[in-house]
Amino acid sequence: MTRYDCVLFDADGTLLDYEAGEARALARALAAIGIEPGPAHLAAYREINARVWERFERREISQREIGRERFGELLARFGIRGDPEALGERYLEFLGEEAKLIDGAREALQALRGRVKLALVTNGLGAVQRARLARSGLDSLLDAVVISGELPMAKPDPRIFVLALERAGGVPPHRAIMVGDNLASDVLGAIQAGLASCWFNPRGEANPFPFSPTYEIRSLAKLPGIVGV
Repeated sequence: MTRYDCVLFDADGTLLDYEAGEARALARALAAIGIEPGPAHLAAYREINARVWERFERREISQREIGRERFGELLARFGIRGDPEALGERYLEFLGEEAKLIDGAREALQALRGRVKLALVTNGLGAVQRARLARSGLDSLLDAVVISGELPMAKPDPRIFVLALERAGGVPPHRAIMVGDNLASDVLGAIQAGLASCWFNPRGEANPFPFSPTYEIRSLAKLPGIVGV
């Protein structure tokens, strides 16, 4: 008997290699406006982007403001003239084409498929995430996909986890587990929603928070054993 009836997954950093896709999409977007991309651009963008998404998750800015905020600051920091919204749209176009998988992601889903319900819960923009899922082929392995950009809520709001369980077939929270690489949004959100949690921590980082996940893994190959299949 499986320990859980449903496994919820985060997307970026858990199933999809966001860092690689982000770097390529940013480089292509900058090159499209005549800027030769370099490591400094990527480092600055990642620092800015993290702050902007934190503001979005707190609902301090809207989805439409994300691009203007992050690319406006990036252009200003490097003294580049340009339209931040246009640059943001170009970046999202390129990002939607990036679908490199984390090692073991497809194998983990295939091992669980048909034995438990599988759902995705991601903070992201709907069109971008759905394009990446389709390109990667992961969409055919999932029973439900829940994307914050299509909803009035985002992780770690417990409601988004409950919604995913409803869409996956009405699984009760105590029979589900959330797998993700982000302690603040994935693990904390799962705890608050009454789910078990599994921190995907491939780099072996220390937990700086006062709460702990139910499980911690460095490889997705360990996940089927935790679920009990």
